Amino acid sequence: KRSRIDLCTANPRKHPRRTVRPEGSAAMTRSSLAVLLTLLAPRMLGASPTYTCEKDCEAEEQSFIQRQLRHAAGVGIQRQAGVGEPHGPGAECDLENAAHGGCRLHSMWRGHVYNVHPGGATGCLDSRQPYYFQVMKGCPRKLLYVFDDGGACLDAASYENDLFCARTPWLTPFSGILNQSDHRNPYREYTIVRVSYCSGDAHGGNTSQPWGPNGEMVQLRGALNAEATLQWTSAQFPVLERLIIGGVSAGSVAVQGWADRVISTLKRHGSHIMVVADSSLGTIFPVVGREYLIRAVYTTWGTCNTPALSEEAKLACREGRLLPDQQFIDTMRGHPKVRFAMINSKEDYEQIRYNSVLSGSQVTPAAFYKQATVFLKRYVQEPNFRSYIVNGVTHGFARFDHIFAATPAGADGGGSGPVLIDWLRGILGGSRDDPG
Repeated sequence: KRSRIDLCTANPRKHPRRTVRPEGSAAMTRSSLAVLLTLLAPRMLGASPTYTCEKDCEAEEQSFIQRQLRHAAGVGIQRQAGVGEPHGPGAECDLENAAHGGCRLHSMWRGHVYNVHPGGATGCLDSRQPYYFQVMKGCPRKLLYVFDDGGACLDAASYENDLFCARTPWLTPFSGILNQSDHRNPYREYTIVRVSYCSGDAHGGNTSQPWGPNGEMVQLRGALNAEATLQWTSAQFPVLERLIIGGVSAGSVAVQGWADRVISTLKRHGSHIMVVADSSLGTIFPVVGREYLIRAVYTTWGTCNTPALSEEAKLACREGRLLPDQQFIDTMRGHPKVRFAMINSKEDYEQIRYNSVLSGSQVTPAAFYKQATVFLKRYVQEPNFRSYIVNGVTHGFARFDHIFAATPAGADGGGSGPVLIDWLRGILGGSRDDPG
């Protein structure tokens, strides 16, 4: 049986906030000694402890730091000078700058946003803007891993129009399930890693295209950006009890393509994992010839040569056999203990616009809902998949505050169905006090 250890107190009822701390030069206090013994005993007996501290408990923080440093030493990472000193609250951090000590999570302040620059081959459509991902520290055992949104570029015309795709990281508020200060948010204690988006390729590109002025080459590096973010994240979480992988719009497309890679990289022993694809089924039109269109998009973005794909999938992609919906189904089947969920509106205006542009003809709301239902019927055949459909045209829920009100009747609520945030909590399990 797994031992449940309270790192914060020896008697949580009597001393709900006491932390493990030596008092001056005196010997260790009884409560501190008791906690130390409870820590050591399970290790000597071969038990695997589950930590249950509050998020701001000093003992948990120090324990996490020590586990990180041991993990880093075990994989051959040398501790840089100054790594144990916290960065200032909210900062730019460069992984290629040794003075920044690897931008370690334990050096960051809770509740502040950090822009982490991985360098290397990463980049944005606007070459003047270096790529960075964002981190907001919370509980070091719970992670909300989010692919950001921001449209998609398919040619020079769409590249020139800022309405189609973001050329620099599209900074959106930390709202909805990203809001760590909203009491309605059951995931407010989670550490957040946001895979910023500035590549126009749904986080799936690895090529260059002559879309700039006078045929100047622009770089599509979404897959390399996502992989650099994933590698940093993996190194920060030697222990990970809860993991949510999510994304809205273009981020939803990325979730479906990257889920297998992210799960395989971040999954730890005993991890509870949920994947949430919000407001994009991807390319579901035209009904006839869709596979040829997808092949053209993959070629434009260089998707067949990305870290998100296995060698088998890369071969299928090059041969024109890789379809994103089948890839998502294969991921569900490959990870049967992971819970998968999709959120969509019946008449999502942005998905209708996107599919109309790609297919070259206007998609009606009725046609969209009919075709969306065809895809969802395939997904619901998998026992670990759930779907939530909202009446109306709303695009995006998870990173917006209407996730706390939305029901199947509409984004503003009403009707008798479950509220969307409660439905999500129920999929992963837990309660408001011990969030899923």
